[in-house]
Order: sequence, then C-alpha cells, then structure tokens
Amino acid sequence: MILAPPAGDAFNFVTDLQVFPSAFFSVLMAVGLYVVRYRRKRLGLTRKDAQFWAWDVVVVFNIFVNLYLLVMPWYPPEKGQGDVSFWYGTYIVTGIGM
Repeated sequence: MILAPPAGDAFNFVTDLQVFPSAFFSVLMAVGLYVVRYRRKRLGLTRKDAQFWAWDVVVVFNIFVNLYLLVMPWYPPEKGQGDVSFWYGTYIVTGIGM
C-alpha cells in the first residue's frame, strides 16, 4: 500500500477510497446491533445473559460519526478541489460501486 502507488493523486485516491465503504459497513453493523438487541428483548433475554455488550451511548455516537463520514464527502471543498487533481468525489462513487 505504501510502496506501490506513486506519490500524489494515486496515493491520495487509494487512501481516500477506504473511508466510504468502511463508514457504510460501520453504520450497518451498529444498526444491526440494535436489531439483535431488539430481537433478544422480544425473546426475554437480558443484557446480563450476553457475554459481550456495549453502552447505548457509544453505539449511537458510532452511528453519528459514521453518518457524518457518509454525508460530508458529498459537500464540495472550499476551493472546489480536494486533495487530488480530478473530481473530489471520485473515490465516493468508486466506493459505492465496490
């Protein structure tokens, strides 16, 4: 990863590319955690029955941070150009395509 792409646009594009799919997966995982909690509650299982648990505040904060990472790349940079010489949203579209 560090040695293969040349310095400049290729390196910036590859490093930016991991942000969007990673944030999307993290949002889905946190929402899935709430689905599992809801189903466990319907079955009458408590959190004390679970081997691992997370505070609700932490899960909600994780959802908000990753929603921010999903929404903010769509806003254009102040100067109209990001850290690459081509369209700033190319990595977003590529991440969605993957």
